[in-house]
This record gives sequence, C-alpha cells and structure tokens, in this order.
Amino acid sequence: MLSEIDHVRQTGNRNFKPKRIWHNLRVDVHSHLLPGLDDGPSTLDDAMELIYELFKLGFKKLILTPHIMSGFYDNSLDVINYQTQHLQEIILKEKLKIEIEIGAEYYLDDNFTSKLENSEELIGLRSVKSYILFETSFIENSNHVFETVGLMKKRGYIPLLAHTQRYSYLIQEPKHFDKIKNF
Repeated sequence: MLSEIDHVRQTGNRNFKPKRIWHNLRVDVHSHLLPGLDDGPSTLDDAMELIYELFKLGFKKLILTPHIMSGFYDNSLDVINYQTQHLQEIILKEKLKIEIEIGAEYYLDDNFTSKLENSEELIGLRSVKSYILFETSFIENSNHVFETVGLMKKRGYIPLLAHTQRYSYLIQEPKHFDKIKNF
C-alpha cells in the first residue's frame, strides 16, 4: 500500500485535502526537520515525509529550529539557510501548501554565553527575531541559567525555554520557573 505522499507523487493528484485532526493547531514553532543538522531526520526524503505528515494534520507553518550546541551541533545561520533552501525547493516542487521559517534551539553553554557577551546576532524565530529558543541541562540546576536569561533580556531578547516538562530540577522546585521568568 502506498503512503499518501507516494500516491501523490505517482498519480500526480494534487487535490489532496489534509485531515484536520487538531483543529486549532496551525503552526509548529519548534521542530527538528532540517536533514543532517541534529537529531532530526538524516535525509531530505525523511524530512519531507515528516513535513507531509504534519501537513496532513493541518499544519500550515513550521518553524525549523535545529540545535546549536558547541562541539555537537555546530550549526550556523549559513548552514541552516542552505538546508532550508533545499527543503523549500522540494516543498514547492511537491506543491505542498505549507510555509517554513527558520530559528534555532540554543544550548546554554559557554559558546552561547560568549555570543551574548560579545553582542553577536543570534538566530531568533525569523518572524519575531527577538525570541530566542534555548535549553539547558535537564537534570542539573545551575545559576548560569539565571545569569544567561538575564543577559538575554539585557540584550533585548525574549527567552523561550524549550521542553519545560523535562527539567527535573525546575519541576521539583517550581519557584525556579518564577525566578527564570522574573530574572
């Protein structure tokens, strides 16, 4: 049995209407769909399969936010733009009515802090560049988090903490969420 994307590719039937399962969800603001850049798909075909599935669920826009983590995912704006361009070409060729934008998910490490201290431009969510998606250790509490959030705010960024449900130290001490929010 053919998947729906294969059916469209083989038959040329472009009249597919996505099933709307989640009626109010239209934009995914955090996804790892750029191939080969992080722990997301490794190939363009795999990325397109995932994008097509999101399209079928009714998503209209995807903000692609690959990891930037020194020594593991050393992605740059040039690399992210390059991969996005290739993905966009395929989306246009497939005539999928889904928009993609770029952003990044920064890991709070020394490299990230250095960029902030040196006022280097960060990759924010493209439609609202002042929003910076970040993550940190899921198990280890560090005052570095609070200082870095403060520095992001001082530089005019609005910090967005990714994966809030994963931070055991924050869940065990909910006052830390307030400290991050109000730092």
